[in-house]
Amino acid sequence: MPITGLTSQEAEENRKVYGLNEIRQEEKISPLKILLSQFVSPLIIILIVAAFLSVVIGYLPGQVPNFVDASLILFIVFISGLAGFVQEYKAEKSIEALRLIATPTIQVIRSGQVIFLTVTEITVNDIVIVEAGDIVPADAEIVESFNLNLDESVLTGESAAIEKQTGAEVYMNTAVSSGSAMVLSA
Repeated sequence: MPITGLTSQEAEENRKVYGLNEIRQEEKISPLKILLSQFVSPLIIILIVAAFLSVVIGYLPGQVPNFVDASLILFIVFISGLAGFVQEYKAEKSIEALRLIATPTIQVIRSGQVIFLTVTEITVNDIVIVEAGDIVPADAEIVESFNLNLDESVLTGESAAIEKQTGAEVYMNTAVSSGSAMVLSA
């Protein structure tokens, strides 16, 4: 019996029910939140309190407020917070850029035709073709295989490739070292 896979309509219905094949990202952190987070560490709070105390103590009898010290402390805190903000903001942008370019494509059988989709477009019950060099895009069951060997070291730590037969399970992010297979995504 030929393997035809899902129709486009069935795939769309599954996508509505199960969502995209991706790790859900938490809400994006706003630049304001990143900036404010720079000023809540215990050391920064201690420095702000020290600046405040250096002025307040100056109003005690016989003392003079030390605005210069307070200003220098607050300036250093501000520069430190600004530098931390720039570094963290750039890191967030870099991670986002990597996420966008690191979305590989994979062969899927839809309505009897082999098409290329991004890994995020794969849905439950898709028939996916994996070959040597591919990363398994989703947990799946092998429908048909030809000399399939997987590197499961990301899961097990085992360095040797493991031979897989029809009916066996394969797991997301494991690498196909040799052979090929058609797998039914879970």
